[in-house]
Amino acid sequence: ESEPMEIELIVEEKEKLEVEKKKDVDEEKKEDSVSVKAEKEFALYSQFWKLQDFFRCPTQCYEKEQWEKFCEFTTHIIQTFSKKKLDTRAAKKENSVHGKDQAASFVDQYFAKYLTNQNLLNLQLNDSNFRRYVLVQYLIIFQYLQTNVKFKTETQVISTDQTKWIDENRRRVFKLIEETPPNGKAFALSVKSILKREQIWIGWKNEGCPSFVIKKEEIKQEDTEKKAAELESKKEKSRKRKIPLGELMKRDHKAKKINLGNKGLTKLWNLSPDNLGACKAQERNFLP
Repeated sequence: ESEPMEIELIVEEKEKLEVEKKKDVDEEKKEDSVSVKAEKEFALYSQFWKLQDFFRCPTQCYEKEQWEKFCEFTTHIIQTFSKKKLDTRAAKKENSVHGKDQAASFVDQYFAKYLTNQNLLNLQLNDSNFRRYVLVQYLIIFQYLQTNVKFKTETQVISTDQTKWIDENRRRVFKLIEETPPNGKAFALSVKSILKREQIWIGWKNEGCPSFVIKKEEIKQEDTEKKAAELESKKEKSRKRKIPLGELMKRDHKAKKINLGNKGLTKLWNLSPDNLGACKAQERNFLP
């Protein structure tokens, strides 16, 4: 009797050990998953706020090492934005907003600065205004890198591969802006117009900021030049030799036309080869 009791105790102890081992393994897996998630969140957090240094000083992107970092951070952040898409009631009502209501809807509460605490990043990523600030900053730095500015040095030039990368990511950024409620498409159009206007201002500065005011002397010179050109054209027309009436009569006679000395009368007279037949036409039988 003692032997089977001992065997049962041994089996129970083994089962307890196995259960404890499974618990330990599960806890380790949980700890590993939590640690991996924490590492990913910290990597996103560090990359996100390190990116602000590139926005502050975009000339770093002309250096090879800094450009690689910028590309790495950008791809990670854009992927995060595309995975965590916003879906609110404002997105459903977007198509029903037009005109002044659409413009008025842009006026909303905003914050000039955001806190950089790691625990707040997930909440900030769900804020549409926060996303727009970041995405618009991307568009600004993309335009700066591709624009010719006279203050740039000879080494501050991007290659064709870099240009392709910027064009691809610009399309992605605009797509994310359009998908960000509220009124994403309208907001994207307004950003495009603002960037075009900024491009015009950059070109104006590159030309040395010429004056927009037209001087009166220049206007007078333009008027005198126009008048002189008109006089010359009139003189050239008068210099052309007029065809004598006899030659016109001979030419019209060969064409079986009668020239009455007036363009209007000649046209009316020659509408039909036989004027009497034209008078008897059925088209003239009508009541006025």
